[in-house]
Amino acid sequence: MTNGNLLIIDENTSVLSALELLLKPQFKNIVTTSSPDQIVNLLEDSCFDAILLDINFSTGIDAGNAEANWLHRILDIEPDNSVIMMTTYNDVELAVKAVKEGAVDFILKPWDNSKLESTINAAVRLTKTRQEVRHLELKEKGLKSELNKIHQNIIGSAPVWMETLKKVRKAAGTDANILITGETGVGKNLIAKELFRLSKHFNEVFIDLNVEMTSETLFESKMFGHVKETMTHTDDECLGKFEVGNGGTLFLDDIAHISLPLQNQILKVLQNQDIRRVGGQTTKPVDIRLVCSTNTDLQDLANKGLFSEALLNSI
Repeated sequence: MTNGNLLIIDENTSVLSALELLLKPQFKNIVTTSSPDQIVNLLEDSCFDAILLDINFSTGIDAGNAEANWLHRILDIEPDNSVIMMTTYNDVELAVKAVKEGAVDFILKPWDNSKLESTINAAVRLTKTRQEVRHLELKEKGLKSELNKIHQNIIGSAPVWMETLKKVRKAAGTDANILITGETGVGKNLIAKELFRLSKHFNEVFIDLNVEMTSETLFESKMFGHVKETMTHTDDECLGKFEVGNGGTLFLDDIAHISLPLQNQILKVLQNQDIRRVGGQTTKPVDIRLVCSTNTDLQDLANKGLFSEALLNSI
């Protein structure tokens, strides 16, 4: 079975039933529709790895070039959609035109079962490749931003400092999340970087975020990322700190300034090891070590109901 989601659009309900019956053993999820009222909502609410679109599907579209209009509307919602046109021999020229305008392929009615399945599987692979490329481009953009930051090295020989470094080396060898406490200016960020440098994740990336310097309205987007056009200040999708730092270490400085609702979201990531971008419909797996710092007594805040006891126990 292909681990993919398939959308089939055709005015002929008999065709929809036949395709669903044929393809059901091959695909994890198949959605069929003959209603134009459902198409936009389906595309906005779900991610499809391949879409079969009947070339004569004109419902809900003004007369003239109907197949291209629906193709364009689908690709406007998600440019990475892999659309396969279904056509008869009489409409092959229209199908070729549709491919030039963004469809990935076309199949003829009546179809050959083997040809149909191989065409859809190729479209699914293309969709996944496009998604991987997009993800790598976004991650590269995020990494370049992080790598442009200046990192300091630890310098010091005081006995108290050396004892602290001894504890750091011991903690660095584990996969446990870490909470660093201390007054402002004692070097908590340097300790976090040293934890990362000595850890087995050192070949991955170190991501940091100063919570106090980040407005709450932007914090969720910075942490979890957002899909295209979710945030009013940008039309681009963006990876959050969790995705950019996947496999490495995420350092949250001044964690006491995070609101309770956002604390619960972070706790959910630690428990489920996945994230959902702001405005997104799907979750993405993440494997990250969380290091936090504070100059506040978090246990006292937790006793007062101002900090999540469960999150405190997780870090």
